Amino acid sequence: MGSAPISLELALASFGRRIAVAAGALVALVSLLVEVPVWVASLRGGLTTISVLLVVRLGGRVLGRLRADPAPEAPSAAGSSSPERDAA
Repeated sequence: MGSAPISLELALASFGRRIAVAAGALVALVSLLVEVPVWVASLRGGLTTISVLLVVRLGGRVLGRLRADPAPEAPSAAGSSSPERDAA
């Protein structure tokens, strides 16, 4: 059976979490390969994970706002009415 469709923001958040964990683990592993102390490698990996999560969350919010706001309409030059003109 097919699964229900999910929103783009939810898919981005899920994919972003996976990328953040993979990036953090990769940074920690590379740090260990260049022979830094374990606490430094884990700190770098953790900070990388947090940074990528913040970037993904910010991107999701921007995407949500862009999808929620309709494109602004350009006012027509002739015959346009404005609330100020109608109130007077």
